[in-house]
Amino acid sequence: MLLSGWQLSVWQFSHCQASALSGSSHDAPDASASGFPFDGDVALGWQVRAAAGTSGNMPFWFHSNQYGELEKGSQNAAINLYGTWNYRFESGIALSAGADLLTRASGEPDARFQESYFQAGYGHFKLTAGRKRETFGLVHHDMSVGSLIASKNARPMPKITFSTDGYQTVPGTAGFLYYNASLAHGWMDDDEYRYVDDELLPRYRFVDGVKLHQKHLYLRIFSEDAPVELHGGLVHFAQWGGYSPIFGQAPESFSNYLDVFFGRASDSKEVIGGGETPNAFQNHIGSYDFSIVSNISGYQLGLIWQIILEDTPNARFAGLRDGLWGGYLRRNGAERPLIKAVSYEYLSTRYHLTGNRDWEPAYVNYYNHYAYRGGWTYYGRAIGNPLYFSEDQYLGVSNNKLLGHHLAIKGYIGPVHYRTYATYSRNYGAQRVDRPDGVRFNNFFDRKDQWSFLLDLETRLGDDYTAAVSLAADFGDVYKNNLGLQLTLSALF
Repeated sequence: MLLSGWQLSVWQFSHCQASALSGSSHDAPDASASGFPFDGDVALGWQVRAAAGTSGNMPFWFHSNQYGELEKGSQNAAINLYGTWNYRFESGIALSAGADLLTRASGEPDARFQESYFQAGYGHFKLTAGRKRETFGLVHHDMSVGSLIASKNARPMPKITFSTDGYQTVPGTAGFLYYNASLAHGWMDDDEYRYVDDELLPRYRFVDGVKLHQKHLYLRIFSEDAPVELHGGLVHFAQWGGYSPIFGQAPESFSNYLDVFFGRASDSKEVIGGGETPNAFQNHIGSYDFSIVSNISGYQLGLIWQIILEDTPNARFAGLRDGLWGGYLRRNGAERPLIKAVSYEYLSTRYHLTGNRDWEPAYVNYYNHYAYRGGWTYYGRAIGNPLYFSEDQYLGVSNNKLLGHHLAIKGYIGPVHYRTYATYSRNYGAQRVDRPDGVRFNNFFDRKDQWSFLLDLETRLGDDYTAAVSLAADFGDVYKNNLGLQLTLSALF
């Protein structure tokens, strides 16, 4: 579960984690140009995990931000078999491919490819097709509670992505201004059904065949070698198309795609009924991200601010009280001090555009949508921050009014790399949730406090093996009080 310095190449090969900001100086870890640390390499590896909790379920930090690999409702044992290949031609063309086969024994056993992708790159750009892990945002992903828009909480979905290879210099700016961008089309293929009281109902998504539009653009002022870097950008996702049992077939022509791309159908200052602008066949969600990074005297200090976007009013900075704020301090270099990095984040979505804590008719029901009732989830897990959780009996996100604090510390105790989390949240539910049978109702509840903790300990066994022990605990009103233990053994050859 850890990303120790000496295990970085193992993690990149085995889990191929790619950030939308790979190449930024404060996005750990950074990927190389082709997504792998070396040219002309083949790597094979495996990972075996066993996790259990005293309540019979997984503690929050055992199943959250794990790309949906472990089932939260039972004990788990899982095996990952992974392989990667990459090659760079003398012409500069770089090709790479990867696959990660997950086999899990749990209350709901599963066997699937977590990753399976092919990637081609040339110069400053690359094209990726398939399922590949990625994150978005300027948070420190190794220590963050999770980006508001796209964290490590849900499994990768199939996409075709055209992107820059990290930050690239804007021509004519003499190394002063840099950009990082991507454009993607994806498929939300979690159209599964199950019987509930002898009735066949959707399990995750109310609309079948939903398409995903994705793009981002970040700008950075000053180079990575400068004492200060300024980052800012926009991430935009949109769900569109598909067939709804209520609205019928959504339009999917190229002109409709252009409407989605430019957000034209949601160009209104008015918020209506369910908290969305009049846009039945598009669900737009995104974020503004800003950060300041300073590299001085062997340390890196980062301050971050992320604003969640839902339709036009938020995009016009109407909901500035809702968002994520944080900072981290990291010691640069290869040393292994007792404390290598410290991160703190505060997030709040208590206001929902109203400007106060009282609910009014004009609100934004974050991560949910009145037509796309599966909301901003994938296979039942929130794509954004995991504190905005989903429940098995509902579609979409059933808790989107909350505040949270998250503290993370990592470092070394001799040969052991440790990482520890302490996460606190106040939870109030959601204004509107949907059952699979189409019934909608208010899901607000009285304040529920929750504490979740994690301690990871990891060490290397020889040149090829890594062993880890993880302890986790939940205390509060959202999840059952729970103590958990996870054992992990991994290898790379």
